[in-house]
Amino acid sequence: MIAALCTSPPSGVTAHDRERIHSPRRKDYNDGVSAIKISYDPEVDAVYIRLTEGECECRTLRLNEEIALNIGPGETLVGIEILDAKEVLGKGERPTVVLENLTLAPAA
Repeated sequence: MIAALCTSPPSGVTAHDRERIHSPRRKDYNDGVSAIKISYDPEVDAVYIRLTEGECECRTLRLNEEIALNIGPGETLVGIEILDAKEVLGKGERPTVVLENLTLAPAA
């Protein structure tokens, strides 16, 4: 399936960067249950948390200079983008991800 794609990148991130951050392929796990995908791009120090699958038109709602929500049809939250991720999430270091009550699947 094709990943959720947004039509306009937030300020500070080029369309090329957005394409790299938002991986073009997504895989379903757990007998058809959609997987949440968290990706980190060290070149632009950005984290993207993708919550839906499929291609869709999105609008970007900026919470501040570093954090943006991608909103799809029906006001569905498609993804969360975090720029300057090391500073925002990790106090200057790449943040650690801890899963609670979730199954870890291999990266596609």
